[in-house]
Amino acid sequence: MFQQTFAIIRNTFLESIRQPIMLVVLMIATIVIIFANPLSAFTMADDDRMYIDMGLATVFVCGALLAAFIATNVLGREIENRTALTVISKPVSRPLFVLGKYLGVAGALALATLYMGFVFMLVEQHSVLQTVRDPLHTPVILLGMGAGVIGVGTAIWCNYFYNKVFSSTVIGVTTPLAGAAYFFSMMFRPDFSLQPIGGNFKLQMWLALGALLVAILVLSAIAVAASTRLGQMMTLCVTIGVFLLGMLSDWTFGRQLTRLEQTWNTQVAGLNDASIQKLLTDDDLGSLRAWVQQVHTEQAVRQLLSTDCAVLAELQKPALKAALRTMSESDRALQTASVRESVRQEIQARYDEILRRGQAAAESVQWPPQRKDVVHELEWPQSIERVNGECDLVIGKRTFVYPPLKEAVATGGQRLAYAACKLAYSIVPNFQVLLLSDAVTQEHRIPADYLVRTTLYGGLCIVAALGAAVLLFQEREVG
Repeated sequence: MFQQTFAIIRNTFLESIRQPIMLVVLMIATIVIIFANPLSAFTMADDDRMYIDMGLATVFVCGALLAAFIATNVLGREIENRTALTVISKPVSRPLFVLGKYLGVAGALALATLYMGFVFMLVEQHSVLQTVRDPLHTPVILLGMGAGVIGVGTAIWCNYFYNKVFSSTVIGVTTPLAGAAYFFSMMFRPDFSLQPIGGNFKLQMWLALGALLVAILVLSAIAVAASTRLGQMMTLCVTIGVFLLGMLSDWTFGRQLTRLEQTWNTQVAGLNDASIQKLLTDDDLGSLRAWVQQVHTEQAVRQLLSTDCAVLAELQKPALKAALRTMSESDRALQTASVRESVRQEIQARYDEILRRGQAAAESVQWPPQRKDVVHELEWPQSIERVNGECDLVIGKRTFVYPPLKEAVATGGQRLAYAACKLAYSIVPNFQVLLLSDAVTQEHRIPADYLVRTTLYGGLCIVAALGAAVLLFQEREVG
């Protein structure tokens, strides 16, 4: 069974990279990424930020197009030509056939994304020239052009003398050469003088590219699922439609959910004590006390999670930084440790105080409840870590309203709209959580736990799409 599945994966991978559309899209992506560098110089603000936005967007859009075209062809075409019957008639189950097809497509898309990532990082290594006097990064230009010329030349040679497929040979040869060009370009300055390679490695960029790859694989799984029942054109429309809807998910569905939540919060906050008491019963007293304790506990935990950021923010204060620079190394270490311990003790004291306050607030809830018992506006800290080691601690406000009251003031139409938006928001993949260009351009550190959660989210979307593909293909007539 493993050998059969591996054979399907291998054949699908080779078939995918041999498709002319793969080479065409990758060449278009290469041209757009390269020309995005000089075009970014015309901004009135941060040119490098504009290039990063344009480069990552190009990788994502081209990857989405490849997912739509390639995943559509590898399964839909075999069903239409009835070549799938030959494989399924052998001891190969339909779920394994679908899984093998998807993994082959996923491998081809991963190779294409890796190629676009190398090109993007090579051009980013060059950086945007601010003035005409700025020197060209000659190592990047020579190594990048060398990789392209060798890749195309090798493909022409193999196609002419050995009858190899031109498109797959170009992609297979140029991708590792582009990776080598990127690796060696990090070793040189524009004048070919050596520099430490680690200083030019942009981990955050690669993490952003990895998140884009997850989004592209999600789209390919959706395309495979759609191609089990629909024709090529309809599958393309469905895939591109899901892509656009997923990019607008926060605006289309999330915005409506937030607006309804805010409407209900405002309505409850505007009620007087008598109106609140009419909407509740004696049975709500115990759950109301537990809810009050819960929201204060969440606030306390939020304060505790901000400890590391609060320490960094304290160490970044100009007066303290100036004082630390005048100290010896041993005194600086002692002073830093003292500041860390002082901030941690302060945060711990605040944590304990919030828990005591929450306990007192919960115990003070009596019948009949008052407005202050069901509406709580609490401080809500948010930590923003930066790649340079700094951290900003933003203290905002968050309003909590007892949930049964929001349900009580909601109209039937609002409940129906909320349920529909919630369902759509849960089903449609949200690609905004995987597009991390804003975090990269604003020099925010991408947290490891966020990457784990978003990768798990993408994996669950892939599993759901492949599950739907298996169910749709199980009863599909292929003979």
